[in-house]
Amino acid sequence: MTRQLAHSPARPVSVQRLLLGCGVVAGPVYVTVALAQALTRAGFDLARHPWSFLANGDLGWIQTANFVLTALATIAAAAGLRRGLAPGRGALWAPILIGAFGTSMTGAALFPADPAMGFPAGTPEGPGHRDPVRDPAHGRRRRRIPVHGRGLLRHRFAVRP
Repeated sequence: MTRQLAHSPARPVSVQRLLLGCGVVAGPVYVTVALAQALTRAGFDLARHPWSFLANGDLGWIQTANFVLTALATIAAAAGLRRGLAPGRGALWAPILIGAFGTSMTGAALFPADPAMGFPAGTPEGPGHRDPVRDPAHGRRRRRIPVHGRGLLRHRFAVRP
């Protein structure tokens, strides 16, 4: 005698689960894409260069897209947290802070790091330099704050006006 099993339909995916799932995959996808680039791009040294340098050069669009996709997934996760957490301080601040992090990833996509320290290949060694006319977000002059006293307070401090 054979027995038939009843087929139960798959559980539908709710919007909240989908948003939270975006947050689960955001980190591993970001690390995988950045690490794959770091290991395959000519002149990139994991010991010397931050991953944001990968946004420079001919293949920089890959890292820029990685920043944007990670930002969107993180912001989606913040929205899912906002929907799912019980009322309270954590339900307010956790989604706000995670959403702010996602927004900062968008900033990384919009304002790529200066080519520096020999990456991309052909870039001189040393810190990068931006033209303040073409990129005013990075080209502000620093001014010194006068600090009176001794010890650590006498060191130079710089702020952006």
